[in-house]
Amino acid sequence: PMTARLKAAREAVDLAIEVAQVEIEEATPEHVVALKRVVEAARSIPPGHVTTYGRIARAAGAGGIAAQSVTGVLSKAEKAGRRIPWHRIVYADGRIWISPKYRTERMKLYKKEGIKLDKNDRIVNFRDILFEFK
Repeated sequence: PMTARLKAAREAVDLAIEVAQVEIEEATPEHVVALKRVVEAARSIPPGHVTTYGRIARAAGAGGIAAQSVTGVLSKAEKAGRRIPWHRIVYADGRIWISPKYRTERMKLYKKEGIKLDKNDRIVNFRDILFEFK
């Protein structure tokens, strides 16, 4: 039988996936709350620190599996005018996501915040600057 905790976790994951797929204008109040939690978590990462997609998902009330939906949610929020610190959101192994289009801008932000990368685009002191939500 499904425990209450497992059921709540499954509902949170389902909601996170649903929120990532819905258009902002079509969002229900439940979607808006989930969206706000993800955006607030991302925007609360302090300069000089990074966190992972999974940690953002968990901070917003969804499980780590909902991490795949974080980018979709944040992209929609950014299109709606919210500033997202993309350079502070990284993969669980400390790798950064970077495309040629954003490389120069992101490298300036990393340098400004004292975040050092190795030649493979991994954060050198990842564990030291990893932001954990409380």
